[in-house]
Amino acid sequence: MASVMQAVPVADPIAEVLAGFSTRRVPLDYAYFKFNLPERGLALRVDIVIRRRRRLVQVRAHLYHLPLHASASAPDGGQVHQADYPLSAIRRDTDGGITVADIWLGATGSRGTIGPISWDLVFQSTGPLLDPRIIKRIQPFDLRFRSVPDVLMSGSISITRHGYSFSHESGMIGAYHGRALPRQWTWVSCNTFDQPGISLECMLLDSAVFGIPFWRAQVGYFHLRTPTSTYLLMHPFTGRVRLSGDRREFVLTVRPRVSEVITIHCVTPDERFHTLGDRVYTTLVGTCTIAGLSTADGTAGIERQDPARPTR
Repeated sequence: MASVMQAVPVADPIAEVLAGFSTRRVPLDYAYFKFNLPERGLALRVDIVIRRRRRLVQVRAHLYHLPLHASASAPDGGQVHQADYPLSAIRRDTDGGITVADIWLGATGSRGTIGPISWDLVFQSTGPLLDPRIIKRIQPFDLRFRSVPDVLMSGSISITRHGYSFSHESGMIGAYHGRALPRQWTWVSCNTFDQPGISLECMLLDSAVFGIPFWRAQVGYFHLRTPTSTYLLMHPFTGRVRLSGDRREFVLTVRPRVSEVITIHCVTPDERFHTLGDRVYTTLVGTCTIAGLSTADGTAGIERQDPARPTR
């Protein structure tokens, strides 16, 4: 079976990521963006989650505001704010943008308010669309992913009475949709390393095949861009990705078919994780080191669903 792992040079990658969002008749439809401002110790991720079986739209803002002297063991000061709305609250623009209450997300930017957090952003893609699939017109696994790992973001964010403006900071935007969340997954995303021109995105999941619960597969994708090369594979079809360790410390061992092994070591203390329930832990301020290349010190996005404990 041939895989289709594409980095697609389309005219508007962000518009392609958001194409069809909110109009697909699928149980789960999810769009999100994130960015880090290392010089201010800030990180923000905003999720819009459509859960059709529950006839619900959830909007979440994940905010981290680290002290500038923070180390890997310092408390994170993070928070998550969530608002729930009925499906009838969704409005779609003629240009493909989506509005839910006070939140707007489109190909050119986003603005909104959740709790004490407000933002007004402009997006500019600087890299291709990632579109990992096995077969173009068939979706055998639980979810289909699309993302733009390299996006420049400009604008402002305010937290209560404190405001911050910025220009051309690194971020990313993504979306996924499908039958259901997988039983277990690990997501790593970062484009704010101590060396310029590097971005990393990896997703591994334990998925049902064609929705059959007892027919399962370990699948995923890996993307790494450096100033001199790009690595792009889909596990296990065009290379292999092995994960060892727990959410606090784990190693990704990536074996492309035509190049050397890539090793990524990620360390994040428990106090820098939020829990979203159902054993899902997430952070925007993890630390990941690509062996022999570069380190993202407190700027890595990591999300893991821990395995269920066996029942007696």
